[in-house]
Amino acid sequence: MGEGRALLAGSGAALAVSLPAALVAQIVVTTSDDDVPALLAIGLAAVALVGAAVGGWVAGRLGSGAPVSLLAGAVGLGTVALVGALRRSMADEDPGALAVLAAIVVGAGLGAAGWALARRSAARTRS
Repeated sequence: MGEGRALLAGSGAALAVSLPAALVAQIVVTTSDDDVPALLAIGLAAVALVGAAVGGWVAGRLGSGAPVSLLAGAVGLGTVALVGALRRSMADEDPGALAVLAAIVVGAGLGAAGWALARRSAARTRS
């Protein structure tokens, strides 16, 4: 499979996991009169982060190199952060541009971790 297809599949997988969790978090924050329960916030954040690793894993399983997996995780988590920044911007709040950059960097790291797991599991199934 080509690098472009691996990137699309990995980014799509990252978004399929991360975006719903981020949207649920946004809905809970918007509709809640009180503070969001800590366990719920931590759980949704963890799911969003796992999505970046899933994206890297998918790209890695499709035979791409580490840079494509890294990019898949960065695109997935960066897109989620960008959606949040756009929502905050439309609500006349600070969009948190630095948070978007941080999400891209963290997503890249988690995408690379997903690639490493994909390589490890591929080596285990071959032997």
